[in-house]
Amino acid sequence: MGKRKILIIDDDPDLSKLLAMLLRANGYGVCCALDGHNGFMLAEREKPDLILLDIKMPGKGGLSAYKDIRQSSATASIPILLMSGLSRDTVETVAKEIDANGFVHKPCDSAELLAKIKEALKE
Repeated sequence: MGKRKILIIDDDPDLSKLLAMLLRANGYGVCCALDGHNGFMLAEREKPDLILLDIKMPGKGGLSAYKDIRQSSATASIPILLMSGLSRDTVETVAKEIDANGFVHKPCDSAELLAKIKEALKE
């Protein structure tokens, strides 16, 4: 199997760069989008193995992007981990309500993030 690709959809360019560096250092391919609209389009084009999706973003937010990704036959089966700086309980509740594959509370602990990615990818 080739390198697994992860799409980061987050409106914070600095965080996206840090996450991308961490993921690349751990053998993953990475692509990034700074908003939900471009994230959805990138997901359809790149067909990543996993999506890290920020819940709160200006414009097309994460939950709207989540809905689009799940409704598209090209992307519906891609595992999605939600990310947010909202309270851990809030993020966990939202993830369960929309049946996401999990969640990561920001700021992310590197080891926890990598463990959740491996779990979602069944590695």
